[in-house]
Amino acid sequence: MKQKRSKEAICAEILEICRDGMVKTRIVYGSNTNFRSCEKYMEQLIRAGLIQEEHLDSQKIYRTTNKGRDALACYNALVEMVSPGGSPR
Repeated sequence: MKQKRSKEAICAEILEICRDGMVKTRIVYGSNTNFRSCEKYMEQLIRAGLIQEEHLDSQKIYRTTNKGRDALACYNALVEMVSPGGSPR
């Protein structure tokens, strides 16, 4: 049985998905969350300045900020250091 993901792992997944900009539906599917919980995580990431909301035509696009990229790199480095297999997630 697979272990439940941590909140940090879900946030890292969202940061990774949003690297090049993504619409919310794709973020939900890519992070394997539901809309309600994904919205909660995204609001936290926006408040922390790790992702930003952009308006492109009539769509909202979410993009990882430079601060978010730095945070993701730190998270991945830590996971790699403490994981026996060295795989982040």
